[in-house]
Order: sequence, then C-alpha cells, then structure tokens
Amino acid sequence: MVIVVKILNCGIVTILLLLHGLSLYILNFSKELNHSPFLVLALYVSLSDITLGLEFLYHNVLRFMNSQSAPFQYQYMAIRYLTCGTYLWSLMQTLLICIERLNAILITKKGILVYLTSNKCVVLCFILSLFIALLMFGVETIGGPVQPDPKNTATPLIVFSFDILNLCITVSIISVYVVVVNRIFHAQRNVQTSGLTASQSAKKTRDTKKMRKNVITLGMIIALVLVAFLLRSFAVLYLYTVNEYEIDDIVFIICNNVFLLLNPLLDPVIYILRIKNFRDHLRCKCIRNNSVSHSNA
Repeated sequence: MVIVVKILNCGIVTILLLLHGLSLYILNFSKELNHSPFLVLALYVSLSDITLGLEFLYHNVLRFMNSQSAPFQYQYMAIRYLTCGTYLWSLMQTLLICIERLNAILITKKGILVYLTSNKCVVLCFILSLFIALLMFGVETIGGPVQPDPKNTATPLIVFSFDILNLCITVSIISVYVVVVNRIFHAQRNVQTSGLTASQSAKKTRDTKKMRKNVITLGMIIALVLVAFLLRSFAVLYLYTVNEYEIDDIVFIICNNVFLLLNPLLDPVIYILRIKNFRDHLRCKCIRNNSVSHSNA
C-alpha cells in the first residue's frame, strides 16, 4: 500500500509539472496577460508550485532508494526543509495576490501596497523563505543525520519554524480576502450611475464584473490553501495528542503529502476555468499548433 501511495504521489507531481508548464507557456508568451498584476503574481505562484513539485519528486526518489547512509540522510533532511521553505514562499505569494486585489479596489493606490506586490517583494519573500529553510536545516544537522520517516515533517523544529508562520500567513490571507469582499459589496451598493454616459456606465459594469470574477478566482485558490493546511494541521495535531505509533504512515502521508499537492495541482485548472483571457489564449495556441501540424503534413 505504501508503494501505491508513493506512485500516486509521483503521478500527481508529474501532472502538476505538466499543467504548470502549460500555464507558464501561456502567461509568458501573452503580452496582454503579462500586463495584469494579478496574473503576473499568478505566474510567480506557478514558479513556486513547479519548484515544490520538483522537490517532492526528488523526495520520492530518495524514499524509493531507501538508503541508510549518512549522505542520503542529509539529502533527505535538506529536501524536507527546502520543501517547507518553498511551501512558505507559495503562501506568501497567495497573500501578495490578496494584497494586490485590495489595492486594485482602492480609489487611490497605496504606495506600500504597490511595493508589496512588486517583483522585488516576491524576490525578498523567496530569499526569506530560503533563509529560514537553510537555517533550520543547519540547526537540525547539529544532532547528526536523521532516519527518513514521514513523521519527521512534524518535528517540533518544523512546527515552530514553519507551521506557526504558515498559520499566521493563512490568517492574514483570510483577513485581507474578507476585507476585499466587503469593500466590493459595499462599492456595488453605493455605485452611482447617474451622470455617466452609456460608454462610461458600460465600462464601469465591465470593471465590476471583472473584479468580482477575480475575487471569486482568488477565493477558490484560498479554499485549496485552507484544505491543504487544515489537513496538515489535523495530522500534526493528531500526532502530538496520541501515541505517534498509533498513526498509520499511509494516512499521515496522504494528509501531509498528497493533499498538500492538491493546491499546486489545481491552481492552473482554476486559471483555465475562471480566466477567460487565459482560455482564449490557450485555444489560440492549440488552434495555431494544429494548423502548423496540418500544414507540415
């Protein structure tokens, strides 16, 4: 059964990499999409999700090898902390997307919010998450190599260095999202259409619909984050409240690994289902490629 779960894990990671590779291809070659701050941040989320997928893939390779040598165990420890750091970076970027949506609905753009959603801030978040991961890895190596075990992802060092940070970021994501939704509904109730021309009124209606769709898309992404985070939290809480030997490794792997991969796996699916420009550009690419293949034939 453990082998089946490992193969399922590898299959999810493979599909994840293919979907996000497609997303990067679409976003990178579309000038229209690249000029949208929301989608630019979504592109960075795809980069972090691809990194997370590659780390999970390497982690699975190490698990399949199942070597007991010290170099192998150090590699296992390193990839475990790098995965935690990448997941932290992904959460930070989801928070930045929420902040971007908050700034987008403000009449006057706030300079600090513009900076928080800039490329520089994304890079700073990456450096911070990587620094925390390397620092915690260095702290754990003081005690020597650790045996590969799924439950090692729930050690006190990881819980206090990553899970608490993840909890704070998740609460911040929900808080900002609630503010965004509240301001949108408040703005819709108080919208003034009198004195506007027909074109101005139509533009305002289009902008309102676009904003509402983006907020719904963001809500779906946040829902996936919550599902993965809550299942991981439940697994860790259960581990610390009962005897750890009573917890089946397969159940822990499913809650801690498989469900954690659902968020990066379904992100590009949400882009395709919710973002019309993304679907249109994907359709154009598919039609163009089919035309080229038929002409070559």
